[in-house]
Amino acid sequence: MSAVVGRCGAGGAEGFLDPARRAGLLDRFRLDPAKKGRAYSEGAGRRPPC
Repeated sequence: MSAVVGRCGAGGAEGFLDPARRAGLLDRFRLDPAKKGRAYSEGAGRRPPC
């Protein structure tokens, strides 16, 4: 068992994501790279107050 936890290979936060893969994902999911991730949320924080 490894003592190092947290380096799961996801990439994004550390900046190791392949540029071609990133471009493919942005195109596939029609994401705007200038838009923050939380702007896509439609959770409870986006509901109008009662």
